[in-house]
Amino acid sequence: MAAKGGEGRGGAATAIGLHPYDRPNFVFPMADCHITDFKLMALWRELRSRLALLPQPLTRLTLRLDRDGRRHIIAESAGEPWLNAPELQRALAGAVDGEVVCWWQPVDGAARVVAGPATGFPATAFEQVNPGMGMLARQWAVQQLGDVKGQMVWDLYGGIGDTAALLVERGASVVSVDADEKAVTWGRERLPGARFIAARAEDVLPSLPPPHAVVVNPPRGGLHWDVSLKLTSEPVAKLVYISCDPATLARDLSRLNVNYLLKAVRAFDLFPQTAHVETVAVLEAA
Repeated sequence: MAAKGGEGRGGAATAIGLHPYDRPNFVFPMADCHITDFKLMALWRELRSRLALLPQPLTRLTLRLDRDGRRHIIAESAGEPWLNAPELQRALAGAVDGEVVCWWQPVDGAARVVAGPATGFPATAFEQVNPGMGMLARQWAVQQLGDVKGQMVWDLYGGIGDTAALLVERGASVVSVDADEKAVTWGRERLPGARFIAARAEDVLPSLPPPHAVVVNPPRGGLHWDVSLKLTSEPVAKLVYISCDPATLARDLSRLNVNYLLKAVRAFDLFPQTAHVETVAVLEAA
């Protein structure tokens, strides 16, 4: 669940609410959502009456639910630090069940906990908004690699290590790379059986041990050109590409086509009734 505020006349936020299903860059002040987890909606209902306690000018507001059931508020602002976050945290603690963690994120800066327990879970790290279907997509992707026991597998753009965990279960030696340092730190703590590197994939590929297979799960912009060049100049036996944008997937598959064969493609509808789709493409060296 996310909300976005913009600077309006008099310094007021123009909108704080939810994204409509067909306009991800737009926000409208919806009071309730029947498909959002009830714990987040309970937090949202209590927060709506306490918006004055958020930092100003507010540029973005995100509510997250972590895997231990804790609720997180990530408030991004361009002004002074969020000094009254403890007051909001105390007020919410008496109104909703469970812990609430408040994060302040300056524009173009790193988020940090300003109220509530520092749980270690990186609430600012990317996660699928439909975790159940996201897990099905990752499971199918890893299954397409076949037997990887004892083999080196790269997990590029690996985030907090969900794909790496599946690879470790199958006996692979895993190197997971992601630019988000908080996500990588949490991945290391939860999965000591894999090697995690906090860096941009294109910067570290030359230093990694040669892989038998590679899994890539890039952001919407797709693969960096240097990553595509590395994968085409030194082909691997199997390459699985998990994509959230069909357009950049098509571009990257065209680049990889020089020495890979596309063996299978499967779409996963993580966002029903929208144009967004998660796609998994399986390639083998030609």
